[in-house]
Amino acid sequence: MIPQKYWVFLLFIISAFIFSQCTSRYSQKEADKILSTERVSAKTSPISFLMPQGWRVIDANDSTFIDLWLINDDYNSSLSVIPLHSDDTNQSLSQWVSVSKLSNKMKFKNERIKIIDDGKEEINGIQIVSYHFWNKISLHQISIFMFKGKFYELTTWDKNLNQVESSQIKYLSEIQSAFISSIK
Repeated sequence: MIPQKYWVFLLFIISAFIFSQCTSRYSQKEADKILSTERVSAKTSPISFLMPQGWRVIDANDSTFIDLWLINDDYNSSLSVIPLHSDDTNQSLSQWVSVSKLSNKMKFKNERIKIIDDGKEEINGIQIVSYHFWNKISLHQISIFMFKGKFYELTTWDKNLNQVESSQIKYLSEIQSAFISSIK
């Protein structure tokens, strides 16, 4: 008969292995279905991603703070990557999330948006905090993450109002997760 302490140890090892394999809501196989093989690079940051299938880079960027801007082929969804800058070098991920939420509340102050936290996740060792909100015409999904010592805001919005809200949120979350999983 095997002593109980060995069973507990074995259960701990198996649990640790299972949880180490479950760091993201989406598998690499799902990401591969969403992404093309074309890599796109940000304008000013040393960061690149695989482009989602059916999307293209928009270069008509008058706003110099957007480092990468993509739009899907039906012009209903957009994705942008913005590097976050601060004089405070000790700013944390949670502080950047608070700044991002406040910025969006100010941007849409006349619409009184309700921000809904989507929580934290980790994809390929990258910590991500996400939230979303609706304004009058579109859904905005925002993820804040750090890569190579720099913080970024990834914003995806979708104006396809024919979809059910939960499927729209799932769609944007899948795009963002796949996009971040391809980061280099």
